[in-house]
Amino acid sequence: MTTGNIQTGKKQLLTIVLFTGIGVILTGALSLCFRPYTEHGYQYQDVQKKQEEFRYLEDQKDVVFLGDSIAWAAYSPEYFWQETGIPSYSLATSGQWIGDGDLILESYLDHQTPRIAVLDANSLYTRLSRAKYMLSQVLPVFHYHFAYMAPMGPEVKDPRRGFNSSEVISPYTGNPAYMNAEIPLQPMSSMAEEKLNQMDDVCRRKGITLVLSCAPNPSAWNRGRHDAVQAWCDSHQVEFVDYNLSDIGIDWQTDTRDGGEHLNDSGAHKVCSHLSRHLFETYGMTDHRHDEKYQEWNKEYGGGN
Repeated sequence: MTTGNIQTGKKQLLTIVLFTGIGVILTGALSLCFRPYTEHGYQYQDVQKKQEEFRYLEDQKDVVFLGDSIAWAAYSPEYFWQETGIPSYSLATSGQWIGDGDLILESYLDHQTPRIAVLDANSLYTRLSRAKYMLSQVLPVFHYHFAYMAPMGPEVKDPRRGFNSSEVISPYTGNPAYMNAEIPLQPMSSMAEEKLNQMDDVCRRKGITLVLSCAPNPSAWNRGRHDAVQAWCDSHQVEFVDYNLSDIGIDWQTDTRDGGEHLNDSGAHKVCSHLSRHLFETYGMTDHRHDEKYQEWNKEYGGGN
């Protein structure tokens, strides 16, 4: 190799190192600019929209619901109110994983402190790899580069109070005894369990009762997942109400909007009717339908005199 070739090779190597260094510095600098957006969770657009709703919170909510679209479609503050007079709010978002659920709950607690937080267990199985999550925290520019364009929340109060309503009917035609199938234990991921423990700790510090529930969902839920969640609940003295194992009158011909994954309003009404009465009787909740502070709820949803 000639001296000229050696010099050329050194220059090329130096150029590569120089541009790599510049790239690393720029990436680091940009990541510092985007780091504040990590406070809005991994699915920051949905989280920010939900956080924007908090500015419309007025009266105290005794129950909040957390979870993904399964919870979003199953737990209705309107039906809760009509059944037992319990004021509630849905903090569920589409695709919500437990880490974002914990963040949304902590943001909500800056405004109000409910008596009970109901977490739908399906969100414990929303998949997010630890490596992908850690990369988003260390170099947020790659994940949050559109965060500044995140849509704002509603300009008016949501009359459904976070619930995703649908009267569409699309029957489930699979096996109605899906929970009887022998499925090996399906533990939640270690990261999901860490975030669940964190949510449990927050609730205990704030004097909030954490209750796990699971809306009927033959598309994703099974005995293996139930057993894993039940084991965690047993070890943490947390109640688990699994409506995949309870006979609450779900009719798979009329109570689902998309073939068994999400309930429609008819199915949600059955879940809320049972869950609201269960919470009312088990945890000594208060019926606010005759409370002067909640007459707006009666005007919107009916109830009281």
